Amino acid sequence: MSKFKITETPHVIDDHLLNIIGNEFKFDHAKGLAEWLKNSADAYNREEVNDEDQYIFIRMKQKSFVAPARFECIDFVGMTHDEIENAFKRWGDPQAASRGKSKKNILGGHGNGGKFYMRQMFAESRFITYRNGLLNVFGFNENKKYGFDSGFEKKKTKLDRAIELADLEEVLKHLPRVLKNKLEKGETGFTVVTGEQPDKLRGRNNVRSIVQRLRVHPQARRLLKTKQVFAIVDGQVQKLDVESIPPKEGFEGPFEFDVPAVLKRGSADIELTNENYSAGKLTLNTSAEPFTRLGDRASLNCIDIRGDIGVIGSYRMNELGHIKNFTETEFIYGECSCPILEDPKEDCVRNDREKLVDTDKTLALLE
Repeated sequence: MSKFKITETPHVIDDHLLNIIGNEFKFDHAKGLAEWLKNSADAYNREEVNDEDQYIFIRMKQKSFVAPARFECIDFVGMTHDEIENAFKRWGDPQAASRGKSKKNILGGHGNGGKFYMRQMFAESRFITYRNGLLNVFGFNENKKYGFDSGFEKKKTKLDRAIELADLEEVLKHLPRVLKNKLEKGETGFTVVTGEQPDKLRGRNNVRSIVQRLRVHPQARRLLKTKQVFAIVDGQVQKLDVESIPPKEGFEGPFEFDVPAVLKRGSADIELTNENYSAGKLTLNTSAEPFTRLGDRASLNCIDIRGDIGVIGSYRMNELGHIKNFTETEFIYGECSCPILEDPKEDCVRNDREKLVDTDKTLALLE
């Protein structure tokens, strides 16, 4: 034991590090919007709201002569000032999404995705959140620095005024009466996350193509199956559902395979289960029509790596295994669970949960 004893002090994080990590979230609005959807779902899940009663709206407005383009994600839960201070403001905290409550059904991972999307992909961003009669506005300015709006921090506000400030009148028309009643009685609130002047919004990367890519994004598909998610594009409302995939005749499936407890990688034995983590499972399905390797549907031709709650990585079929170049793989999709990948002693989950961290375990599994 050293004769020196270090006194612990909080880490100081330079903005340059935030830029480096945040670049994982650049250039893909579908990915960022999926993170916002997960944040809204987590807000409902913390309040133990049933899936069928969780209403989430993605509102997208194109640039006009009087206003810049704007992307928004709206839920009807709301945050308190303490939640902003103790959870949202923290970077890289795996407990931030649960906010001191049970982590069951909590989709947030490192507590970064939605914030990085706000910070990296818009000229300015903010959220307007209303709970218990108090309004808070918090966001990132043009210098990518975050903070409260000086006029709207713990500001006592009437519901009608809060709705007006958040521009929610048209959204309320699409809410069920029971949720409107809860809002009027003060039993719930709302949050509107807003990004202004979205980056890379031009040509084929327009609002409608982004919505379509969101429908097939690995981080969004399961939410769309269970939650009430709507897109409002230039005033037009549509419910977002996942695409139904008819199976290939004679190969209806699903086909299930146990992940071996031990895999060989070179001369090493790689353990994929132990006394704390059960064995995994690979489930494969087929499609009647081949998935093209181009376009939006190509992202469905993949194996999603399932974690305790959500997808922690996704791999196209042509990235996997010794049959990756076979034509047959264009008809296959599925998911794989392997609980040991989330062992905190060897966390294999990346910040953006697109791919797994390269370790002996993940590489053995993928091979």
